[in-house]
Amino acid sequence: MSYNLIFQLILLFLIFISKEFIVFNEEILVLLAFFIFIFLVINYAKSSINESLNDKLEQIKNEFDFYKNLQKQTISYLISYHKKQTLLVDNIKKILFFSKEELKYIEKSYVFFWSNKLRTNFEDKLKKIVSCEFQKNIFIQNFYVLNLSKFFIFKYEILVKFVIFNKKVRKNIVLKSLNFFKNL
Repeated sequence: MSYNLIFQLILLFLIFISKEFIVFNEEILVLLAFFIFIFLVINYAKSSINESLNDKLEQIKNEFDFYKNLQKQTISYLISYHKKQTLLVDNIKKILFFSKEELKYIEKSYVFFWSNKLRTNFEDKLKKIVSCEFQKNIFIQNFYVLNLSKFFIFKYEILVKFVIFNKKVRKNIVLKSLNFFKNL
């Protein structure tokens, strides 16, 4: 504003006061003080208020940029975390699949092992049974051979006692008995 315009406004104001268009009461004085304050602020404090507002604007802009960058960084961390989580889930699925395959292999090996063990145990028991039967048969054969030899010896003694029994017949019986024992 130019000083000429200010001067004209002051003169106009003084004319209104002199003609009593404006009467000084409390309201008018407060209004007049307010206009004087606004005038002084606009003329003398304009640059400092402007600098203060610009500083505040810059501070708010910096905070906004900081929080915007923080938000971008947080979103990038969340995306990275999500990718790592999906990768982890995929790896766990692969590990579980591999573990299932290993368990199937172990199960097959276990079944094969137990079938072999069962067969081996069965064969061992059969061998024991065969061995027991063989020993029993040997015992029975020895028993009958012993009893049979006793019987033949007894009969031979009886026949030797008889006079009718000659030497040739005795020799023939002994030879047949020996042949019989060789064939066993």
